[in-house]
Amino acid sequence: MNDLIANLYEGLFYNSDYQVLFDFLYQIGGLFNGYNVMALIFIVLPILVWSIFYFIYKKPTAGLSTWIFWWIGIALLVGGVTYWFLFERIFSTIADNFNTDDGNLVKKLLNYFEDPNSGYSSFANNTIIYLSLYNALLSLVWGFIYSIIIKRWSKQFIHLPF
Repeated sequence: MNDLIANLYEGLFYNSDYQVLFDFLYQIGGLFNGYNVMALIFIVLPILVWSIFYFIYKKPTAGLSTWIFWWIGIALLVGGVTYWFLFERIFSTIADNFNTDDGNLVKKLLNYFEDPNSGYSSFANNTIIYLSLYNALLSLVWGFIYSIIIKRWSKQFIHLPF
């Protein structure tokens, strides 16, 4: 399952010149490695927010524009949480994992970040942005599908999105 989820992200963004960064996202954290947590973010957050919209939010005059506002808001939330998570995972956990079993990988990544000629720091920053936008896009698709499924059980918004 880890490979399937990793391929979801690496299929578009993998660059063999920066292998250590992708290995870091795949290996550090065990079951909760970078890729698995990103998948959880884009799956769980839309479920939670759409559940609030369909079952707790009460606004009798809500129409398609309200639904679109929530849909885009979910994508922004997923993108922001993904950005925060990746930034913390890549740049903050280096110090936390320096003396662990994965220390060799962490030391390699840290050495690449400290070398201004390697381009790792710039590539990591750009990759964080791209992966965050990609996760937001995935949440738009998943959120739309989940919204279509869950609207049947809503008493107030059974007509939304269509």
